[in-house]
Amino acid sequence: SEKKQVLEMLEDIPQNHRSFVVAHDLYRKIIASDDRLEQRAVLALCYKAGVRLSELHSLSKDMFADDGATFTLRLDHKPKRRLKTFYSRRIIPLDVLLDEDEQQYLRDLLQKPLSWLFPLRDRAEHLLKDSVKLQARPLEVSAWALRHSFATNAYAALLWPESEQPVHAAFFDPAFISGRNALRNRLCGKTSLGAIGPHALATVMGHTSPSRTLFSYAHNLEFILAAHVATWQKDN
Repeated sequence: SEKKQVLEMLEDIPQNHRSFVVAHDLYRKIIASDDRLEQRAVLALCYKAGVRLSELHSLSKDMFADDGATFTLRLDHKPKRRLKTFYSRRIIPLDVLLDEDEQQYLRDLLQKPLSWLFPLRDRAEHLLKDSVKLQARPLEVSAWALRHSFATNAYAALLWPESEQPVHAAFFDPAFISGRNALRNRLCGKTSLGAIGPHALATVMGHTSPSRTLFSYAHNLEFILAAHVATWQKDN
């Protein structure tokens, strides 16, 4: 069957790519096990918004904009707190990436009397390791792995056929897939951050170009293409 073929393709994904994708169930388990706002905010920003660990150190309250309808994070250079590259400057649409609970973690944290969310350079990394250690090995759920998982899920959400549901539950975050229309509309619609999926993802990831994004996530294309082929076969 078509779904069996897609599953076989998933099994052929290089292990070094698959091992860095944090399962949605594990993410939910970690975030539910720690009720501290800072830890939950770090997890949500890395896994659901693709924020780099180095960028967490640069987050100040004035970077967030919340008017009730949209909730965004504008990453920009700050004195003595530079982003990785010029292209790291970007606007992240938190309202279509985070669920209501995750958005509330951030809103509650922003109410605290601090100008910087994580004022100490190693604070965010310490918070992440401290939150993860009871549920998984830190290397398996590093900030890099969480960001890699975000890109994998967002790429699939942007390109996956509307009529098909992902067949590998451990590989995809169902929240991204169920909310893919809102994500597509925001990133690829009239008020887009990029003209098409790879451009949109490159922009929201802060990559220097779509070619950098395609190089990192080319392993997604085969089973996304297989899903499209399965859709065409059903229609014909």
